[in-house]
Amino acid sequence: MENEIMVSICCLAYNHEKYIRKTLEGFVNQKTNFNYEILIHDDCSTDNTVNIVEEYRKKYPKLIKPIYQKENQHSKGIKISNVYQFPRAQGKYIAMCEGDDYWTDMNKLQKQYDKMEENTNCSICTHIVGHISESGERLYTTQPNKTVGEVLNNIISIESFFNILKKTCLPFQTSSYFIRKKYISDYLKGKSFFHEMKGVGDVPLIFYIMTRGNMYYIDEEMSLYRKNSIGSWSNNFSSNSACRLQYYHDEINFLEKYDLYTNSRFHQIIEHMIECMIFDSYICRKEYKKIFQKKYRSVLLDGRITRKGILYYFLYAYFPMIIKFYERIKRSNDEK
Repeated sequence: MENEIMVSICCLAYNHEKYIRKTLEGFVNQKTNFNYEILIHDDCSTDNTVNIVEEYRKKYPKLIKPIYQKENQHSKGIKISNVYQFPRAQGKYIAMCEGDDYWTDMNKLQKQYDKMEENTNCSICTHIVGHISESGERLYTTQPNKTVGEVLNNIISIESFFNILKKTCLPFQTSSYFIRKKYISDYLKGKSFFHEMKGVGDVPLIFYIMTRGNMYYIDEEMSLYRKNSIGSWSNNFSSNSACRLQYYHDEINFLEKYDLYTNSRFHQIIEHMIECMIFDSYICRKEYKKIFQKKYRSVLLDGRITRKGILYYFLYAYFPMIIKFYERIKRSNDEK
């Protein structure tokens, strides 16, 4: 049908006044031969985010469809995408991007749409995402990282996906996700454990989507992820040990249930991922002796930690006075 919406862009915003203009510009400037909609959810921002979104809504009234919350929903434990965004999406596909990230390719939606139309056995399409700092400076990292990206094919099966997870955490980033809506609808009706994880909603969603078909991977950078932006989960994660420990706990619980859900099809890899989570929780608690246990040797030496980092943890675990002396000297030098 002529007016049918083919893609629904789902964007979550909260106190993103510094970033949201670039995000919205990336949406409204997409060049497509189909109709799309932009679903913005503002979670009771206390800055100027709502006014900026309203400015764009008035300019693009048929395109931008916002929800402005009067009370913060995230703080109530509500999964915003599941409750407010996905159910109202009209498109055949759902594209995702947070309000502090942005798309850099005006043909991104068209490219992903074309690949998904051509490859009906794929449930999701992704691409390379570059990283920038909170202030917008370009960083050297990407998702997937360069080592993983070098071995990826266009079509990624669930087996290949789990082999990637041996080398890195979730290798793809939200602003690259382009998903068949019918599978998201199934996801919302699916097993409850997929919706219990309190931290990053992307993990259970992508793990579920990968059980429904292959991933189509476009080897092009088409968006940028802003690391540690103000109010972001990643910023809270990096600065809040309680947040990290809760995430590790929830992720381990999810992975154990997912292992049963997939009939232990990827048991060895999931077991390794759980070991990595336990390993990281020891570091978070500064229980460094535990990471040198024999059963964590493969995690310790898999390249996640530099040699300098391993030496630091070893000294902290067995010769803490050396570290304390070093830190005292460093503080003294910094104060001069």
